[in-house]
Formats: sequence, C-alpha cells, structure tokens
Amino acid sequence: MASRRNNQTNRRGAAIVEFALGIALLWVLFAGVYQYGYSFFIYNRLQLSVSNAAMYASMTTYDASYPSNFVNTIKNLAVYGKVSGGTKPVVPGLTTGNIEIVTNPIAGLPTVVTIRVKNYQLPSIFARYMLRDKPRVTTLFIGQITCSTC
Repeated sequence: MASRRNNQTNRRGAAIVEFALGIALLWVLFAGVYQYGYSFFIYNRLQLSVSNAAMYASMTTYDASYPSNFVNTIKNLAVYGKVSGGTKPVVPGLTTGNIEIVTNPIAGLPTVVTIRVKNYQLPSIFARYMLRDKPRVTTLFIGQITCSTC
C-alpha cells in the first residue's frame, strides 16, 4: 500500500512538470502569433493612412507661394488622419517627423507626389522592427496650382 501511494505522488509531480513546460511553450507560441498579427495590423493602418494622404495630396490645391503649408497639411493627414492635425496618431509612436514628402518639382511646381514613412519602429513584445521608407505611395499631381503672392 505504501508503494502504491508513493507511485501516485511521483506521477503527480511529473504532471506538474509537464504542465509547466507545456504552458511555457504555448505562451511563447501565442505571443508570437499575437505579435505577427499586431505587426500586420499596424502596417495596414500605416498603409491606409499614407494612401489617403497621397490621394488627397494629388488632388488638393498647391499654393506655390507657401509650399510648406502643402507639406504640413499632408503630414498632418498622414499622421493624425485629419488635415488640421490632432493629438492622437493613427498608430502608436508615429510623428510628423516620420513622414517624408517628395514632390519632384518641374519649374517649382509638383508633378509627382511621393509620401513615405521613414524610420518608424513597430512596437512589439520581443523586439523592435524598423520600417525604413515603408509604406510608400507615389501619385501624379492633378490638383490646381495657385500663387497668392505672384
């Protein structure tokens, strides 16, 4: 009888060890799947934000007297989702400094608008992933051009 009780105690101890090893492995697996999905979610939000900003930039009015107004408006739209700016970015940690706008001007007037996210770090559980020049959208400028001081 004593040997039978001793055998059951050993089995219980082995089950606890197996459970601990199994739960650790499952936790790492679930954390990795979560991180993979979250990274895609953040990248998709960035892509949508940059695409919307590029579409707006291609059709808006460009004032040749104040090109910085054009750039600041597009940066605000890409970061905050609003032309006027805001306080909460579309993804955590994104700033207007992460948005680069290239207009490829001919005679000082834009022909093509490229908007890209530069040096943005994806937040993650295990490590930080740097996005360099991604996402990026290029569109033709088909908006109106004005000159308020000309």
